[in-house]
Amino acid sequence: MAASPFNQADETALLLADRSSIVQAMTTFAFPATGAWLPGVHVAIAGIEKDHRPGGALAIPGGSLSEYLAAAAPTHCADGWSYLSRALHSYLMGDAHSSWHFSYYAELRAAQSILSGLGCGAFNTWNCVLDAHGAIHSLAKRPTHEMVWLALGFLIKSSTAASSEIAAATKIFGESVPDIVQYAYPGVNAATTSSSWISDWLYDLEVGAEDKGFRNRCSYNPHILTPHRANVQESMELVTSLWKVLEPSPGAAFLQLDKHIVRSALRKAASDSLRLRGTPDPIAAAALEAELRAAYERLVGAAPVLQSIPLDFLANPLEQDHPLLQHAQDYSASPATPRPVLARASLLLRVATGMTQNLLRDAGQESQLGFWLDDLAELQGLVSQRSEMPSSRMDLYLDCVDASEQFESEYAKGKTSLAALMGSPKVRTHLLSQAERVVQWSFAS
Repeated sequence: MAASPFNQADETALLLADRSSIVQAMTTFAFPATGAWLPGVHVAIAGIEKDHRPGGALAIPGGSLSEYLAAAAPTHCADGWSYLSRALHSYLMGDAHSSWHFSYYAELRAAQSILSGLGCGAFNTWNCVLDAHGAIHSLAKRPTHEMVWLALGFLIKSSTAASSEIAAATKIFGESVPDIVQYAYPGVNAATTSSSWISDWLYDLEVGAEDKGFRNRCSYNPHILTPHRANVQESMELVTSLWKVLEPSPGAAFLQLDKHIVRSALRKAASDSLRLRGTPDPIAAAALEAELRAAYERLVGAAPVLQSIPLDFLANPLEQDHPLLQHAQDYSASPATPRPVLARASLLLRVATGMTQNLLRDAGQESQLGFWLDDLAELQGLVSQRSEMPSSRMDLYLDCVDASEQFESEYAKGKTSLAALMGSPKVRTHLLSQAERVVQWSFAS
């Protein structure tokens, strides 16, 4: 077992991290009246500085820090989706290096959102956690890029409270994805399931903190010196598959994606179960299918609502994982394309969004963000003016999936070069890359 990156004092402090004061702070925000996340006179209105640390010249009170983290959780998440949009646009335009750069920062913002919602602040010049009473506990000084992945990696493996909150971020018909796996395999720990995902998806943040070589080459070196590409067919396949799986449903912003996550997690649990019972590798498709069918009976017996997910979808061992889940498992030290980081950024943002949804719901604020969402829609060019906002924000998805289908169609017609595709009036790159739209239907009830 690898040694902990934290000393005993930091570990003890991290285990005190609690979201209670964050939820409480969120309940006090009077959004319709103020039209702002924080009042203009708030001590952290311009962000957290080194003098805000305990004992500093401008030491921030615990209550004010709770308010800041409550605002940071959803806004970091929204910023992460915007970075992903920039990454997708760069990818579509053949700029693989910029795509990697923006994807990395999408991951970083997703992780910061998750940490903020858990009561942990990584502020570069100082770091801390808030306990259940809103008291501040300082941590050793580490730069943001390092602290974010270290703290999140520690919390998901060592904190029952943190792993439970992360487990609750992905839900289908009211059932968290880890709980669904547990229904099928009662011996599997639900928190362990979600911890495994996040640990895998933190790969780029971990590597970026330990060895900045590849990320720095993409961000700062002449691109010609770092082999990296954005193939047209590859970008078309990834972007179109992304929009298909992001289709929202009433009350479930990520139903399609979560179904794929469930299937992948059940396959792993089924394979692990077979191996424990002595089945040798490689596991035959027929044996895996029989195991998955038995697992399906157990999970729908425990939660009948899950019959809405077809047996054939979950139990077909020959159906490949969704491309996002496949590419997220590519841990090449110097990847040829930005697909792996794009996939991991998308999945981390899904978790961050789920945690934000739970924060807003628990604070009773899930229907109060119109002031912010309308402003974002206008600023980001989703609508010309607020009066154009559709009655259902989910309708903003339709333009993007239609654009992805047109993109796919143009490619199929033989327009396989970047110049030919970008020269077609039917290819709307701005819509293909507008992942920030996800915030519109995810953060509104």
